[in-house]
Amino acid sequence: MLNIIPLWSSIDGRLLAAQVSHISGLYDPINIFVIYVPAQHRERIEFLRSFPTTMPFDQLLTSRSVFLGDFNHNIHTRQSNPSLAQWFQWIHLNWHDPINADPEHNNIPTFRNISTIDFLLITADLIDMVDNHDIKYVARCDHSAISTYLTLGCPRTGPGIWRCNPYLAQDPHFRAELTAFCTNAEHFLPDLDTPLLWDIFKCRLKSFIQSFSNKAAAQRRHNLNKLQRMRKWLLRQPTDDETNAQIASVESQLELQYEHSSSVLALRSGQRWREQGERSNTYFYRCLRQRQQQQYISSIRIDTGIVVTESLDITEIAREYYEQLYSQEPLDEQAESDLHAHVPDSASITPEVHESLFNY
Repeated sequence: MLNIIPLWSSIDGRLLAAQVSHISGLYDPINIFVIYVPAQHRERIEFLRSFPTTMPFDQLLTSRSVFLGDFNHNIHTRQSNPSLAQWFQWIHLNWHDPINADPEHNNIPTFRNISTIDFLLITADLIDMVDNHDIKYVARCDHSAISTYLTLGCPRTGPGIWRCNPYLAQDPHFRAELTAFCTNAEHFLPDLDTPLLWDIFKCRLKSFIQSFSNKAAAQRRHNLNKLQRMRKWLLRQPTDDETNAQIASVESQLELQYEHSSSVLALRSGQRWREQGERSNTYFYRCLRQRQQQQYISSIRIDTGIVVTESLDITEIAREYYEQLYSQEPLDEQAESDLHAHVPDSASITPEVHESLFNY
């Protein structure tokens, strides 16, 4: 739903600028600036001192802009270094910190050493659009996650209403459960006016359907995994008519499971049918991308225990493995002689049969 246009990047990659817009034009574009200030004191002073001349987009900073990143210092604490006066003046004249302005989040540490160095700033015209903000701890990370929510535009439609999955109506078990739920409704509904009673019933019915759907989805995943394991086991068995029939039966059940899953995914994605029996290209592209991600080999562990992640190295390792696997090995003549010596006479063919086969 978003269109991101890169605008500019500094040579050292410490400052990035981009413009974000909605593909349907629900709101005016907004400018995003991301910064990573050097952690070392000397490098940080030099970077901030030259920053006003480095920034080439002063004309964009007057409206609809967000400035965020790791500043590696507290911008609300004045520094004694006079060379940073221009930097602090530029920050406080052009930017507003909605998180620090909230007493609940004022000066909350965002770094592991109990310091506040991560900030998310906005221009003055976005102050009234701030809806909510938060600072969250992130496990196994030395930085906290800071966020703010901006109401940039009004959607063309409302939030919509919850609708039941229509495929549930095809499930006999669901129909039986729904009938029992409606029959027993009088036992758990309070004695209220009819309009209020109807609203309460709809809420209870929604909870019932969601609970049923979650359990059914878990059961389908269990059945799918069970069928996959059964198919793999059958493929390892000796091939005969009975095994082939069992494989065909399992595969037909898998196709039904996948058909149901794809129908639900298409329904959730909001894609409409273009023709009878045809789904949109977006749906098929998403399925193809997911399958490619599942088939992609991101790493290989070799015999020495080293994990290889480079694609060229993985390709070379795979080539060497299959080359060795399918290469012809020299025949062990001694093993062949031992094998022949242990063949019983009852398993040997007669000289006449041998001669016949040899001449044939």
